[in-house]
Amino acid sequence: MNILFLADPGSVHDVKWMSYLSVGHTCHLIVRKHHAAQMGVEKLRAFERTNGIRIIAQVEDFSIRRFGQTWSTAKELARLIRANGIDVFHMMYAEPNALWAFFRRTLAVPILLTTRGTDVLKTIPAFYQRKSLLDRSVAWCYWKALRQVDQVTCTSTRQSTAVKELSGDPQKAIELVRTGVPVQRILEDTTAHQLQDLNGQRYVLFPRSMRPIYQHELALAAIDLLPENILRDHLFVFVDRSSSYRDYVQDVQRLIDRSKGRILWLDHVDQPTMFQLYKQAALVAMTPISDGSPVSALEAMLCKVPVILPPLRYDEDLFGAGIVQFKEWTAASLAGTMEAVLHGTLRPDVESAYRTVLDRADSQKEMEKVRSLYEEMSRKNRS
Repeated sequence: MNILFLADPGSVHDVKWMSYLSVGHTCHLIVRKHHAAQMGVEKLRAFERTNGIRIIAQVEDFSIRRFGQTWSTAKELARLIRANGIDVFHMMYAEPNALWAFFRRTLAVPILLTTRGTDVLKTIPAFYQRKSLLDRSVAWCYWKALRQVDQVTCTSTRQSTAVKELSGDPQKAIELVRTGVPVQRILEDTTAHQLQDLNGQRYVLFPRSMRPIYQHELALAAIDLLPENILRDHLFVFVDRSSSYRDYVQDVQRLIDRSKGRILWLDHVDQPTMFQLYKQAALVAMTPISDGSPVSALEAMLCKVPVILPPLRYDEDLFGAGIVQFKEWTAASLAGTMEAVLHGTLRPDVESAYRTVLDRADSQKEMEKVRSLYEEMSRKNRS
């Protein structure tokens, strides 16, 4: 089967899905020019070599203002689909990628859309709420595009509800597919190496990447409110110092320079090292403005480490037991929760969290759902 992805080769989540789904399939990739420019030629070539997926085009985003260019791009996509015998067109992340489903008839191939969280919970709904003619036009295009997508996968039930509302179609074909975590790989990795920079010290890990949506400024403000004994006995570890969001990185650096805590800020962290960071952490905390079913939290839960999440609505079946949420969007609330966990007065049920991931968030089982959808969509298209 020939699969065409529209995805970000620089996204950890997209790459995980593509690398798994490419096994046994011939896969091609279309990249947004925005993402291609961020990665550069060498990294794009490395992606192709590592994953066996050929990049066949770089495209500008769907644009109402430049609709002539958008229509030309849609026709070029249709040509590439025909030339490569594509059976399923799989778009990952709805904003803005889902807009290409506006041209479903022109593309003439079944379309699978994968949502992640912020796309259908925040950014797309914002267009529906604004009053300008341009924003209302964009909202209409999303409405039409979402109605024309053949199948949707969501990583949370909230996303599923949002897609039905945004498309105005309560019967929309939606499958709940968690991104999940590589359970066996994590459990079988018994490497006991310790990062030299940690030197055996206790630490709190903040594993989310350096983007404004993850609000690391809130975490740093909370660190400054922790009692002296916790500041003395713990490092506070952040990652993704080499993020492409350079303005945000500079803002965070200024906060770190003034922080009362001992901060270790790592550059790129590969997956095996991240697994070890989870396993040896005293606590894992995260502060996103919006979220779906965060893989970073699931990985930490599988490693039996206490996890603190923000006061967002998470799916109860995954995050209802075994994790802790701070109550208010304040540094004081986060600091109080961190202090309680680190002092042992608040003890998350890490065993329950561990069992939840084993039962409901195994990436191999979840990806098999997508493979089944490919087969079903292709079969329906042929009949």
